[in-house]
Amino acid sequence: MGKIYRKWAPSELEFIRENTGTTTDKIIALKISKMTGDIVSARMVNNQRRKMNISRSRGRPKKEQAIQYAIDVLETRSHAEGLDVTLKE
Repeated sequence: MGKIYRKWAPSELEFIRENTGTTTDKIIALKISKMTGDIVSARMVNNQRRKMNISRSRGRPKKEQAIQYAIDVLETRSHAEGLDVTLKE
């Protein structure tokens, strides 16, 4: 399969820039896919992030980031499956 070329919108680039420190490339790709209706893979986000010279922090995420990641995954999966999930704080 060949590479897919994607012209990134300024709002998508800003979304990547703002969410890189707190969210994985996979979740960013899922959210951009949901916003635009286009297929965006984690690899595409990773490549674009690297072109923008934005690096991810190394090591295990902090507890708050891990909790937020779990919430994002749950919300994304429930939305994809058509479920209504409300999280209580």
